[in-house]
Amino acid sequence: MQDLMTRLARLTRPRILTRAAQVGANSYDRRRDLIRLIGHLPRSGPAMIQLFEREDMLNAARTDGTGTYRPRDHLSVLIALIAEARLLGEQTG
Repeated sequence: MQDLMTRLARLTRPRILTRAAQVGANSYDRRRDLIRLIGHLPRSGPAMIQLFEREDMLNAARTDGTGTYRPRDHLSVLIALIAEARLLGEQTG
């Protein structure tokens, strides 16, 4: 399985979306935001796996053009991914 940090580093999304997520990660509140996104508070690694699954679905909606894409939801998941990666890095490093 691909390392979570490597997977995040290889994620290619529109620059405006990734930049907004990087800025938003600075005000990430794990308890508030992660519970809203996935319903509970797992450790950062398992949380990232669940967030990647949501992000994959949101990105598919972004690229398929069906009109179901919600940029706000995508941004929220990317913010959480970046913030959880930072937390994981702090825990391991």
